[in-house]
Amino acid sequence: MRKYIIPILLTLMLATGCASVRVPAQMEYLTNKVERRGDRFSIRKWQKINVEYQSLIKKYVENYTRYTRAEKRRAMKAISKYYTLLVRYGIRETAGTVADIGSYTGGVLDVLKEDIRAAKDFLKDVMRMSDRQINKFVEEAR
Repeated sequence: MRKYIIPILLTLMLATGCASVRVPAQMEYLTNKVERRGDRFSIRKWQKINVEYQSLIKKYVENYTRYTRAEKRRAMKAISKYYTLLVRYGIRETAGTVADIGSYTGGVLDVLKEDIRAAKDFLKDVMRMSDRQINKFVEEAR
């Protein structure tokens, strides 16, 4: 019985140590997965990946003192790359949504453009007016 205790204890210690060491590698793997396939993820998939990544960050912070400098750099690089990818895909998704909205609204945007041009022309005319003309214009508007 005694001869089994030492190997079991060593196995448990090794397994515990390896689990915390793997976090930077897991972060890197997940980041690379997002980089390769992120444009095909659904909203639910993004949510699932984000929850998983936040869990990895939590584990990383809890075991921060156990990592070497190289592992810390590796983890920080993976984290910054992941958040950069989030922003990139978020901007793409937003741009796609704005384009969809533009196609649905159609003529509304054209009307807004015309109104903006008219306001711009009006402001140009006002800028050319003298103070006396501006005062007269304001009095007439009241």
